[in-house]
Amino acid sequence: MLKSILVGCAVTILALTAGSASALPTATSPYNSDKIVDQYGSAFSEFYRNSTEYVNINICTSGKPTGTRRVTKPFAESLAQLGSGRWNGQEWYTVVEGKSATKPYGCYARTGSAIGQTGNVLFPYASAASADFNLGDHVYVKDLDGMPVNAVQKHNGCLVIEGQFTNPNSVAIYIFSAENRYFFEKFNQQSTHRVEKKDCKPITDYAFALTDPSHHI
Repeated sequence: MLKSILVGCAVTILALTAGSASALPTATSPYNSDKIVDQYGSAFSEFYRNSTEYVNINICTSGKPTGTRRVTKPFAESLAQLGSGRWNGQEWYTVVEGKSATKPYGCYARTGSAIGQTGNVLFPYASAASADFNLGDHVYVKDLDGMPVNAVQKHNGCLVIEGQFTNPNSVAIYIFSAENRYFFEKFNQQSTHRVEKKDCKPITDYAFALTDPSHHI
């Protein structure tokens, strides 16, 4: 499994590779407790449009290597860190295998969008990763409830766990790109937030910025 530390974020994300066992809370990371809650996004080649250094990333289909894709080196490095990314505004890749001696950037599947460890599409503001919960769990963050996430919508506090590769006692919310982190500025001023496993319904149609990012997480 591939470790990725998001620049400027407190949460450590690991590549969302399928097939890992479900995590269970430990004595130090119970279901209902205060946790670090941060955000992460996907890699975008537009941010590295001026790069002239290219490398090949490995492409896997049904778990088997099937070829390579030539991309800019900074994009490949960001893709390896974040687990998913969009090349040239249209080609999405999601990690299926961490980097190794033969696959220095890991191996990726062509997908229609960013995909979580569950195989489900990641919905900005609603999908999250946490080692403290099982895949598919719904969790409620009171401090998110009522937080504006765009000009007209507010968060309902509910998230669905689509990956488990974080540090203990932390939750990482998928937000598509760093542009959308603007709405979390006040939320992030608090170091930890109460997170509860709860029967709630995540909103999967939040409007979010789709324009090419001018900066990156």
